[in-house]
Amino acid sequence: MTDIHLLLYRLAELMLDQEQHILPVDLLFDDAQLGDFVKSIAIDSPYQQMLLEGVLTESVREEKLLVSFTVEGYFHHVLGEVLSSQYNELGMEDILVKLNKSEWTHLPVGISLMLVNLVQNGEYLFLIRALEEQVDVKILIPSIAQVLVIGKQTDFIYRIDVPEFWSKVLNAMLDKTNYNVIGEVLTQLPASLSLKLLNDRIARQLPADILREIKEGGSDSGSVQNYFLDFYLGNYQQVLENYKTSNTSHLTESEWLCIISTLIDTGNFDDAVHLLKSDHISDAHAIEKLRLLAIGYHGAKHHQLAKTAIDGAISQSLFKFGSYHFKTAELLNLSGLLSLANEEFKRAESDITRALSVFEKSKGNSNFEFVSSTGNLALVAYHSGRLKEAIRIWMDVIQLLSNIGMEYHPETALVQKNLAFAYIELKNPQQAEYFAQKALQIFNTSGMQQTSSYRDCENIL
Repeated sequence: MTDIHLLLYRLAELMLDQEQHILPVDLLFDDAQLGDFVKSIAIDSPYQQMLLEGVLTESVREEKLLVSFTVEGYFHHVLGEVLSSQYNELGMEDILVKLNKSEWTHLPVGISLMLVNLVQNGEYLFLIRALEEQVDVKILIPSIAQVLVIGKQTDFIYRIDVPEFWSKVLNAMLDKTNYNVIGEVLTQLPASLSLKLLNDRIARQLPADILREIKEGGSDSGSVQNYFLDFYLGNYQQVLENYKTSNTSHLTESEWLCIISTLIDTGNFDDAVHLLKSDHISDAHAIEKLRLLAIGYHGAKHHQLAKTAIDGAISQSLFKFGSYHFKTAELLNLSGLLSLANEEFKRAESDITRALSVFEKSKGNSNFEFVSSTGNLALVAYHSGRLKEAIRIWMDVIQLLSNIGMEYHPETALVQKNLAFAYIELKNPQQAEYFAQKALQIFNTSGMQQTSSYRDCENIL
């Protein structure tokens, strides 16, 4: 361990002992391990280096010189390392007692990171014990997610059958776009539980084979219905049948929105608009309501109403969330698509480019929304006659989809279908047939033989 590591670890250790994230420098003077470092004024001393590099910060409060870690996240990282090193010495019971008694807000975060370190080293006992003691799930989620990603010794986690617990775990994993792992988790859980957990955000990202496995496993679950599952499997008639035959008084707003989306996707635009104007959707979903109204009006050929609705949604999103929020970007992306449909190519490109910028700034390029929006930019290029540019962008999209575990997802097949059409227009039948065949392979495994996209690819061949 270098002197700098020794300094930082010992400092975090003292902060843990004192349960303070800011310490008097005088306290460090008297410490056997830190005293010489802190007293030295040499510019190359570890303490002075950490101050110069901004890792540590000195401040004065009530005439006392204090020191703290400059970045809280880095402090938590070091604290987690310190707790990991103390684990064998203190034992899990002492750490759990300390956690239960302490009111220091940094301790749970440190223990959470300690758990991740332990799991990465193949040590699961503390996590199991913490689960038995019903330690706050927020503390456990990072390590649980790590266990699921590693994929070893997971039986003890799958014994938990509490929907709220798994909902928090899956949402935490969604933030890291672990779609394949999420799919594996849902197939390992009891089918009735998976059906309860499968919300719109999860279902839209999972490949069809995983969704089908969940559906087949849940066939004996009786009254447990999942509109999102059928919607993303393309079973639109099943969604509508469930809607018509079920008691709709217990539907959540998300389920209503799924039903309305199904009506839109099946061309029942007037019915969709009618439901949107009813009282099923509260003001809490006002922006989503306007978004769907824009699509519904557009489908019903009420283009001015569609424009008014999408502009209203964007305006509300800007007011509520600001310019650099995911929701604002989604709406800009939709506005671009509506403009594209009306052959307003400049506005379409402008809106989609703005959306892409927000998606990338907020979560990078490893998220489905960024990838999908990039594909829409290719559509603008294609319909503007810039075929080579469209092909280049779509090839990038295929790579991006592969990067987030969607290489064999129908979304990839749709991009391949678009590439096939672009190559036809460039009079390159070999490449067109190649991408049409690739798309058909995915459509076949996804059960999408009845779709117009499937027929389009067949016609190319």
